Amino acid sequence: MDIPTVQRLLNIAKEELYVRLRQLEKLKIIELLTEEKYRFVVSLPVRWRTGGALSDLITALNQSLYPELN
Repeated sequence: MDIPTVQRLLNIAKEELYVRLRQLEKLKIIELLTEEKYRFVVSLPVRWRTGGALSDLITALNQSLYPELN
């Protein structure tokens, strides 16, 4: 899925999406290739430890995108 599609599906600003993608890149989950492309550098599907860095990032992202579910 390209970055514009992810942005549209998540309904967030391009700048916010870039921040989130950079966080995933710092965790060595993805590699940003261009303004519109990235690639996973981990095996899919991604699994993570509860309470680990990825779990915290996913939780924060979900809470910011869907506050009505908290």
